[in-house]
Amino acid sequence: MGSEVDPPVTLSEKERRLSDTRQSTYGAWKPNMEATSENMSGLYRQFVANNPGKPLPSWWAPLMQVAVKLNRIASGKYHADNFDDTRVYLSFVEQLQQEEEACGGTTLTATTPTHSTTL
Repeated sequence: MGSEVDPPVTLSEKERRLSDTRQSTYGAWKPNMEATSENMSGLYRQFVANNPGKPLPSWWAPLMQVAVKLNRIASGKYHADNFDDTRVYLSFVEQLQQEEEACGGTTLTATTPTHSTTL
């Protein structure tokens, strides 16, 4: 099954089928990644313009997931999970921004553990 822009050749057969399914639904992967990157870049510029010098907050990750889902919605192909996922990710953004506001506007950033776990 060919697509407008083939996926990388390093994909397994299972991964290639998944990629083909996504591309048949949303279009070729490469233009989609470019459009999503443009959306993310615009959101990033908005953040930086209003928060110069501040690190990206913890709510940034779910906001980027919203950008991905909005790009899929913009394909014009209806899939309920895109809307469901967008609402869930937005609820994460809302909760984290509310927590940030409750802390006096201090940006809550992601942290890395200071301890190690041996398995």
